[in-house]
Amino acid sequence: WDGKRLAFVSDATGEDDIEIHREDGKKPRRMGLPPALLGRPISLAPSPEAPLLAVTNHRNALLIVDVDAGTCRTADVSEEQGGITHVAWSPCGCWVAYTKRVDSETTLIRILDARTGVTRDATTPVLGDCDPGWDPAGDFLYFLSSRELEPAYDAHRFGLSFHGAHRPHCVALRADVKNPLLKALTPPGDHSSDSEGDGDDDGSDSDDDDSYADGSDSNDEDKCPPIVIEWEGLRDRVVAL
Repeated sequence: WDGKRLAFVSDATGEDDIEIHREDGKKPRRMGLPPALLGRPISLAPSPEAPLLAVTNHRNALLIVDVDAGTCRTADVSEEQGGITHVAWSPCGCWVAYTKRVDSETTLIRILDARTGVTRDATTPVLGDCDPGWDPAGDFLYFLSSRELEPAYDAHRFGLSFHGAHRPHCVALRADVKNPLLKALTPPGDHSSDSEGDGDDDGSDSDDDDSYADGSDSNDEDKCPPIVIEWEGLRDRVVAL
């Protein structure tokens, strides 16, 4: 997962365990995690920055495995079947977003701080929030949600139904992040920002084409800075896309 090592689940010895294979061909290493803790792994997601793996198992638990230290800890557990899914690491490797089922009909998005082990709810669901995904710039957390229920008459049966209730949403991770659907306000009659924006777009396109053609991107090797999340009012900053 880090260009030098490959991590996957193996039951070669009769018990599920995580194996680490190296690119240099050295002997694979089984981590030897206790079966009572690891359980039967369902999904495995590696951190983009740290030697950590986020694992979900059949006990509806989210585990954080430290490959270098050889440790495994339980980060969260759901009481519902299939309770934790869609695990997604942030680009900086500090946060883990995932879908957690809270009852038979409702799921929400929860975020784990991989540095401290603290978990917090990122959304207040109406029916179901799922499939979180991080903005590469660290401004938004995207997810799918069923929360806008507008009844319409059914085309075939005498009654009402809900069409298109499941749609993309995003939540601004900080209060100073602007709504992505709103344009910046300008004084009446001031068209300079529009003309400048058009010029910038033309220039940026050519610059981007050159950078891709040359294969030179100075940011490729730079690590992503830690994403800052302002928890106060976070669940009120959800925007339907």
